[in-house]
Amino acid sequence: MRYLIAILLITCASCVSCQTSQETPTPVVIEKPSTNYKLPDIDLSNWKVTLPIGRPTEVKPPEILDYATNETLKPFMYNDSTDGSLVFYTYPGATTTNTSYSRTELREQMEPGSNSVNWTFKQGGRMRGTLSVPEISTNSDGKKDRTIIMQIHGRLTNEQRDLIGEDDNNAPPILKIYWANDKIRVKSKVLKNTEATYEELLHTSAWGMTKVSTLMKWSVMKNSPLKLSHQKEEWKSH
Repeated sequence: MRYLIAILLITCASCVSCQTSQETPTPVVIEKPSTNYKLPDIDLSNWKVTLPIGRPTEVKPPEILDYATNETLKPFMYNDSTDGSLVFYTYPGATTTNTSYSRTELREQMEPGSNSVNWTFKQGGRMRGTLSVPEISTNSDGKKDRTIIMQIHGRLTNEQRDLIGEDDNNAPPILKIYWANDKIRVKSKVLKNTEATYEELLHTSAWGMTKVSTLMKWSVMKNSPLKLSHQKEEWKSH
């Protein structure tokens, strides 16, 4: 016990001696990190994303909310802090049912984690987004490829699927908005026979695609893939 007390006293004495002999230390100024950056103002609580990998791989809420640190998602969706956009990147790979095109695609889920709860024609729906396509791949002829940037897709209920003998709930996309040759184009589905029965109109073959319009000239801004700066749903009955 005496040994321990001696050490403490010596230590204290040494500290006092050091403090009295040193000059007043110069204050250290710690600079705050720069906050000159922007983050996307996008709520992904009701969205899942399909990736061009796996069978294909899907990431749903709540996992998608951590996309910035999710190792699976980081190669395909990430923030551009210079303009506050959310960047999507894809390449030829895994595809979903009834298509040969791979995608990195957000899909709305009115009930997070479920594809079965969707709005109806009677309810109506409106989708709004601000997007850019600063970079696109080219084909063997050197021409720019086209890409679908937004769409409203049809989906059969389980009862409708069983009625027409389908093995999945897939239905034609009602509206497609795609980028092609530096322009934004819109296509929508139209019923080939306006007198078709309820059962007949459930078949994909009952619908044809028509071009609605060319929206605008699209300018290529910088080297990065598809960028989304805002997307949300607005509900409106028609």
